[in-house]
Amino acid sequence: MDLDKYDPTPTHYFCKLLEDKGLMHQYLTQNIDNLEEKAGFDLKKICQAHGANFGATCSKCGKVNDRSKLEAAFKVSEVMRCECGGPVKPDITFFGEDLPAVFETSRMKL
Repeated sequence: MDLDKYDPTPTHYFCKLLEDKGLMHQYLTQNIDNLEEKAGFDLKKICQAHGANFGATCSKCGKVNDRSKLEAAFKVSEVMRCECGGPVKPDITFFGEDLPAVFETSRMKL
């Protein structure tokens, strides 16, 4: 799926305004579309509960892979394989997987 074609909503910009005014110290989101980055958020203040659609990691060995190669494989409906043979997936949380530890840590700060 090509997420680059989407733009932030008025809600994203409103939340960015809250950040700019110092009224928000952490932004937790379940979205994987990276629209917060497009809206200009400080990425250090964003916690993405379901990961971020930026990277590509082997599900078997955990090796970081080339995201552009993963995107190319998606476009032709192929499964990208790591050199170990394991499937490479985007750095997002799939159904049944645990949320990233940073989400629980960030949630507890509220």
